[in-house]
Amino acid sequence: MTELFATHSDISLDLIEDLAREAGEIALNFFRRDPQVWTKGDDSPVSEADLAVDAFLKKTLLANHPGFGWVSEESASAPDRIADGPIFVVDPIDGTRAFVQGTTNWSISIGVIENSRPIAGVLYCPALDELYRARRGEGAELNGEAITVSAAKSPHGAQTSGPRGLLNDKEFFDLSLDLQPHIASLAYRLAQVADGRQGFTLAKGNSHDWDLVAADLLVHEAGGRLTGIDGKELQYNEGILAHPALICAPAAFHADLCHRVAAVLS
Repeated sequence: MTELFATHSDISLDLIEDLAREAGEIALNFFRRDPQVWTKGDDSPVSEADLAVDAFLKKTLLANHPGFGWVSEESASAPDRIADGPIFVVDPIDGTRAFVQGTTNWSISIGVIENSRPIAGVLYCPALDELYRARRGEGAELNGEAITVSAAKSPHGAQTSGPRGLLNDKEFFDLSLDLQPHIASLAYRLAQVADGRQGFTLAKGNSHDWDLVAADLLVHEAGGRLTGIDGKELQYNEGILAHPALICAPAAFHADLCHRVAAVLS
């Protein structure tokens, strides 16, 4: 294994990418092979693959970054989410329902936050072999190629797979949107805004830090914005890990979408 890292400035995206790919191999060993599945207290599923990936990433990431904190979907209340320095925020499988059903749009999300904002992130979709990565101030990549959000100046005609309950409201009728099939992994859906495949997307309330940290950085570094409907940047590991409704879009028409969503939810 690679040498130990001591501070956030030494975070190796190459190492995190390697570990994400190894985690993807672990997950694929369970994929479409009838993994054991349990139902959590919030009625969401967790599979033995989630737990195996979570255990692998926690062991290897923290071994290589001693002193970092840790929070993941499968250990949200653990005491090691409290740290003086950077914190890993991980979703071992984002889109577990899709994973269990054998569809391919699930992902592994590994983000790093400091002072409540992302500083590094890797998002890997093993069944599609798509890997996104970003470091604050250095841009975002998909499979080694730089990515940017859509160059459109308005949301009119945009592709989106956002929630139909919002997008079918009268506030969106004039946009002639190209509504795409649902993407089970919110992180992957946000990443598709970062790479321009989707013009924008929305999220209903109750997404969590682990769904968002890596994708937030990807979107930001690709020239977009991910915020609440108030237009404010998200803050992470701030006690409550859940977030209200979100807007993810290029800066050029992000404010327009904030107004539309606010009108729907008012």
